[in-house]
Formats: sequence, C-alpha cells, structure tokens
Amino acid sequence: MHILGTATTQPTMSGMMFACWSIVIVLIAMLVVFMRAEKVNYAVATSPLLIQPLMYVVSGRLAAWAAMVLPLGAVDIRVILNVIAALVACLLLGLTAQRIAEKRARRVFFGCCTGFILLLAVALIINLLGAQTLA
Repeated sequence: MHILGTATTQPTMSGMMFACWSIVIVLIAMLVVFMRAEKVNYAVATSPLLIQPLMYVVSGRLAAWAAMVLPLGAVDIRVILNVIAALVACLLLGLTAQRIAEKRARRVFFGCCTGFILLLAVALIINLLGAQTLA
C-alpha cells in the first residue's frame, strides 16, 4: 500500500512544480510585453504575481532546512510559506496597482490578480496536503 501511495504522490508534486514554472514563464513573458508596449505601470503592477509560484518552487528546499530546526513537518512548513507568500503578494499587489491611473482599470486589475493569487494558493496548498495524506 505504501508503494502505491508513493507512486501517486510524486507525479502530483512534480506536476505542480511544472505548472508553477509554466506560470513563471508566462508571467515573465507578460512583463516583457508590457515593457515593450511602454506600459511600465502594468509591468510593475503585475510583478507580485510571480511571488506565489516562485515560493512553491523554493519552499521544498526551505522547508527541508527549516524542518531540522522547527518542530513541524516539511509539508506543514511548505503550507505556511505558501500562505505567507500569498499574503505578501496580495499586499504588494495593492501597493503596485496604485500606479495604474484609471480607477476602474485599477479595481478590475486588482480583483483579477487577487483572485489569481488566492486560487493558485488554494490549489497549491490542497496539493501539498493531499500529498501528505497519501504518503
């Protein structure tokens, strides 16, 4: 039974890692497009979206190091790091979105980006907790 659980756990984790790297690549492409279109305000406002997927990528290594010091498991630490990343990203998004001049565009932009961050955080955390229960 343990072997079956391990076999289903690994592809799920690597699948989310692949998804996060894909999101990072697409977001960097968006930043380049905004910069080339001379929409620097949108490029700056979009940059906090990188925090959540990048944290998922590095949280595995950070959690392994922190688990040696803290009385928590590595998965628990990864969940905490991803929640903190989502909060920081939303806060920075609020600050950087102020650079968008038009009020309506700023509100729509902020709402969509916050929704993206929160949905991504929930998906990543559910994946981490699901992998923990299978292991």
